[in-house]
Amino acid sequence: MKIKNYFRVFLITVVTFSSAQGIAQSLKSPTKQYESDLVINKDGDTLLFNPKMLSLLFADKIGTSFGGSNDLSLQKFYFGIDSDDKSIALGFNIDSRGKEKLEKLKWIFSAALKLKSANNFATIFDGKGKFLNDNIGATYKASYIAGGVINFTSNSDKKRCEAIENNRRKLFEKYDAAAKKFNDESLKTFKKEHNISSPLDADLGTLNEVLKEKHDTAYEELAQEEIDYLLENKMYRFMSNKWVSLEVFTPWGGITNYITSDENTAYVENRFYNITASLSGNYMRAYSSGESYFLKLTAGLKNNNTILANDVSSKTFQTSTAAANNNIIVKNEDVYVTPYEEFATASISFEPTYFFWSNVLGDFGISAELELNFGKYNRTNWKLGFPISLKDKEGKPSINFEFQYKSIKTLDKTVDVFGISSNFLFGDLIK
Repeated sequence: MKIKNYFRVFLITVVTFSSAQGIAQSLKSPTKQYESDLVINKDGDTLLFNPKMLSLLFADKIGTSFGGSNDLSLQKFYFGIDSDDKSIALGFNIDSRGKEKLEKLKWIFSAALKLKSANNFATIFDGKGKFLNDNIGATYKASYIAGGVINFTSNSDKKRCEAIENNRRKLFEKYDAAAKKFNDESLKTFKKEHNISSPLDADLGTLNEVLKEKHDTAYEELAQEEIDYLLENKMYRFMSNKWVSLEVFTPWGGITNYITSDENTAYVENRFYNITASLSGNYMRAYSSGESYFLKLTAGLKNNNTILANDVSSKTFQTSTAAANNNIIVKNEDVYVTPYEEFATASISFEPTYFFWSNVLGDFGISAELELNFGKYNRTNWKLGFPISLKDKEGKPSINFEFQYKSIKTLDKTVDVFGISSNFLFGDLIK
């Protein structure tokens, strides 16, 4: 009796294992995985899109936002020129998805070397081979991205929800047919080739792992096709997202200044460390009509001094010393003639940006910024700008610049300026 029971257990185990192997060792259509990932909301209704597809969509939207108003990027490496502080940056980005593009984008970590430049050239070693660490600093930034929202409200021209579900039906039929065709016509050969190749390549993975990878690739392609349909046919009213960023800049060396309180007093050398930190909250909303807007609220803290706060220009001082054979050595130095003091400055700024026109060339808009400063430098500055974001062939911003009118207050006066602020990114050139 016991032998029969053991045999029965053994037989069930073998059949179950064989069945499992048979199911696992075939290519599954991604449509079932898509349906299982759909989320049911608190009212018991199934959401129109699953979170994995939305994650891919918002990662793409976050990565193509205008750099002047929100500075997130998903490019692995980037090289940029910033005319605001006359610097060149070389950095990288790491995001929480890793290689899994269908995972939710939760955070991005960025780090960059920032080099002071003159005429778009940053000197690292001088002519004598001296390392100029005063010209170099490092920027660290961490951003947390919240869940996005997408609105499918219909209008007189489009029944968006119905159209999306109809397109999904066609996509499901396409991917189900592709999986069936592979299993019927190619699976046997695929298994045979895998059995030949796997002993030669330890990194190839088991048959189940390779089929799972093909399944995941098909799932990603399905999600991307649905996103392309959504965007190309404007099957959404608007989409929005928000994020928080913490950024810190630390110089590798101090800025060397020569300072004197008046022209009749000998100048002294001073080293200033321009450390800055900021915490910002950001919000974006993009409409299918092409309009979009961004809101940014920033709290900042920086090390400041009277030279920066009062926009003091240097004067050339000439000194001479006697050398051998009655020769005279003349030396010129740029000296700041001002009572000098260092202090911390806290600030709060609010920057709204509205893009009212979008086409294949780029996005065109208007922006403003109000900055309140506290402490010894307790001044209010403001800006009015006209941002332009030019797109590459894939529709992503490649060059961002802004015509700006600024009203900047020093400790003693108000300076009004008009110019162009630019931010050139060359991340696509670095693979």
